[in-house]
Amino acid sequence: MTPTVHVVDTHTLYWREFAPKRLPPRVAQVFEDVEAGRAAAVLLPIVLAEFYYVLRKEGLGADAPLYLQYVCEASVYRLEPLIWDDIRQLPSFPEVPEMHDRLIAIAAKRLDAVVLTRDPALHGSPQIRCLW
Repeated sequence: MTPTVHVVDTHTLYWREFAPKRLPPRVAQVFEDVEAGRAAAVLLPIVLAEFYYVLRKEGLGADAPLYLQYVCEASVYRLEPLIWDDIRQLPSFPEVPEMHDRLIAIAAKRLDAVVLTRDPALHGSPQIRCLW
């Protein structure tokens, strides 16, 4: 059986790394499944860029490069690039108004993945599956 793939959004990544108790039990279980090899957690470049800005906003800007390196090297995450076809798909997700979220949705659809997010704009898209 192929493990379920999950695209991790920015706030999910932040809370997983800095405040795991803020994650709902179902999302915490996904990360347990990832660690056990029963699921996969994907990070996108746009999420890493947003994570950098969240770290700065939280006063962790000086340490942001170390946190990014740690996350990128963590075996729990798989880095997935955005591809040219993702950019071409931007008009196909008009229900997701914010560009960063739209790219997350597009990649999730391409990867047949579930998005780990609490973002209502992503939950409102009938084209993708979300968990939170």
